[in-house]
Amino acid sequence: MIRVEKLKDCLEEMKPYLRKHYEEVFLYKEKIELNPDYDSYYKYEEEGLLNTVIAREDGKLVGYFLSFIFKNPHYKDHYYAANDIIYVDPLIRNTGIAYKMIEFAEKELKAKGVSVMSINMKVAMPFEGLCKEAGMDKAEYVYSKYIGK
Repeated sequence: MIRVEKLKDCLEEMKPYLRKHYEEVFLYKEKIELNPDYDSYYKYEEEGLLNTVIAREDGKLVGYFLSFIFKNPHYKDHYYAANDIIYVDPLIRNTGIAYKMIEFAEKELKAKGVSVMSINMKVAMPFEGLCKEAGMDKAEYVYSKYIGK
């Protein structure tokens, strides 16, 4: 089952996956520890600017797709949705769950007035085929460099 849920209602179930996801893909683990600002997420959610899509099997959380909704200053007549995080339990990857979450999120975001939806992916864990299958276009490359303390 795929549906929109309030983050505060499913966050405790998500936390073990957030840690696994961080371990699996984050580039600067030796320099930056996972430390989400959940209060900021809750604030965005209260303002209608966070869309949380959850996948469940037999009631158990198995995946999530969170997107931030914002007015793009380059195109003031349009809302954009930038995916913050997408994750599927490794035991059920390649079963179509991720595609269904993307498809569901697209419908939800469109209903909220969003014109453009984007998804980021880590180079170490690409899923370009999935995005192409979902009808998405490759739009940008992003380069990253740790410059902090």
